[in-house]
Amino acid sequence: MTAVHDYELFPKAFDDLCKAVESLPRRHRQRFVGVCARLAMYLRSERRLFEVAQEVIDQLQLDIKYLEFDLDATYRERDDFRAQLEHEGW
Repeated sequence: MTAVHDYELFPKAFDDLCKAVESLPRRHRQRFVGVCARLAMYLRSERRLFEVAQEVIDQLQLDIKYLEFDLDATYRERDDFRAQLEHEGW
């Protein structure tokens, strides 16, 4: 079974659905055209939300790397300052 969020397969299924709706007799097609339009809007929104979430995660990972670098530098500065104080007899 394919996951609903599989973006490589789901658009193909959606395209197939729209083609099937287009091939329906006019009286039935009218009932489903609006549904397909709403589904297309939903898919675009879902994809954009996924992209934004991924961008936020990427930025958070980068921020964490910068914070780890700053923390390591702070530890080194502290240790150097302690060594300097001990050397001077404090």
